[in-house]
Amino acid sequence: MNDTVLAKVREVCQTYLNPDRLPPIAQEAVDNASKAISCEAKMQALQSKIIALTTNLDQMHMDRLNGMISEADFQRIYQKVKMDRTILKDRLKNLQEQVKQPVNIEGKANTLMKQFMDSALTSRELLVGLVEREELTEGK
Repeated sequence: MNDTVLAKVREVCQTYLNPDRLPPIAQEAVDNASKAISCEAKMQALQSKIIALTTNLDQMHMDRLNGMISEADFQRIYQKVKMDRTILKDRLKNLQEQVKQPVNIEGKANTLMKQFMDSALTSRELLVGLVEREELTEGK
């Protein structure tokens, strides 16, 4: 009886499982994880550069107020650093949007299905216990 139930579970699940699709999905999951880690590192690097440029701007402003830099030099350097900082902020914003992209629901579903199929074979005792419990309550 227990083998029949396991066979039926496999049969039902097999109709929804396409094993040929699983390797590309697994590769995509690995790529997405690597992409997320890479994006996080890039975002931190960009944030550090933005902070450094802001600090540089503050220091240049103080130097200008103290008369160490002429107004013309200050304006020239200020415009370049400000433009560089804007470019970095745009890059950071683009990376943040990439991270927020929606997750592939179908891929996740297939992964969960594969995990279920794998665990169904390894946790036979659990299934047998569920079947026995069902047999006990069947008469009620």
